[in-house]
Amino acid sequence: MVLEDQEWRAVHPDVHSGPAQEFDSARTMITNVLRRIRDDGPSRQAFCEILDGLAESLACERIFLFLLRSTGGFHVVAARNRDRENLSQPAERISHFAVQQLVETQDVVFVPEARQDRRYRTDEASEGRQRALSILVAPLFVSGQLRGGVYADHRLQRLSETAPGEGEAVDLIAAMEVALQLRDQRDRLSQSERALTARVTTSSATDSSVPAPSTTERLATLLEQDGSSARTFHGLISANPDLLDTFDMAETLRSATLPVLIRGETGTGKGCLAKALHDCSVRRAKPFLEVACGALAEGLIESELLGHVRGAFTGAESDHTGIFVRADGGTVFLDEVEDMSPGLQTKLLRVLADGAVRPLGSKDSQKVDVRLVCATKGSRKNKLNNLQQVRSSNLRSRRY
Repeated sequence: MVLEDQEWRAVHPDVHSGPAQEFDSARTMITNVLRRIRDDGPSRQAFCEILDGLAESLACERIFLFLLRSTGGFHVVAARNRDRENLSQPAERISHFAVQQLVETQDVVFVPEARQDRRYRTDEASEGRQRALSILVAPLFVSGQLRGGVYADHRLQRLSETAPGEGEAVDLIAAMEVALQLRDQRDRLSQSERALTARVTTSSATDSSVPAPSTTERLATLLEQDGSSARTFHGLISANPDLLDTFDMAETLRSATLPVLIRGETGTGKGCLAKALHDCSVRRAKPFLEVACGALAEGLIESELLGHVRGAFTGAESDHTGIFVRADGGTVFLDEVEDMSPGLQTKLLRVLADGAVRPLGSKDSQKVDVRLVCATKGSRKNKLNNLQQVRSSNLRSRRY
């Protein structure tokens, strides 16, 4: 649905009227994105959709959204290519000198022949990869202050210097500024809520009925006072751009029912992230139950997950309700899932496919509704690890 002209001009007072069909596609996309931001809050997905539109409008090869840090420097919120795919290691692909020029001039920075000036070299160029031929950086302002920018480049052709001030690009940049403003407002509201909690705790220090703020909340308050861009997410706190992206991704999965696989070395907080996924989801009022697959014998894992009836095996002196039934409506977290045998993984796959559990020794099945979150020690640095595990049947690929 397209905004009426009057409503559109109210949101974008600087955009002049023109042929309606010229802006219909951009207006529809921007309207839908802004409504989602209004209803669900700003997310990385929303920023990516606006970047994809800008990439098409600017005719660039790669495009980045970066925000300036209060302590200096910048961090990349999202990075996309012209095929609407995410880019890895985005900070290495951006010319820091171009960003510095943006900060100093607070205006569009256009470099038509970036290869002729060594100051615009990037970290990826120092590794022998092809340098950008042309660079374009457009500023983003929030409440009159420079908040960051949109960085676009192309390694094969020259960009247009006037593109950011023409056509759909004007609307998309304005939409990005609105999205950033809403994100800042949400962050300020969260800060105010934590500050209020801290004041109430201080004034009621002798009243044990008033709960004290959590360690995460106290740490977040200290970091905010220090000017850090740290953000809390259901018991987690980080200022790392990659983890902030993970928080945004988790938000987009809150209403999803698909299984989730978390990879990471031992001690990196996979269990904490799994709990945060549950706490931010629509299932948060239901149970969150965890099974450490590597700590239990094969038979015990099956009995713990599926349950059993009396007499199902030697020592089964009474009925036992399995975790899937006990967690009905909630989340089941399987840690070290790679230690689970292929046979048991097949049974697990059947539970996910049918939505029903049959306890050991029973002829009857029971319908269940659970969300499965699994964790494996597979390292992100070894990208072939997960593929090798699937090929060796340590992990069933159909489950994820």
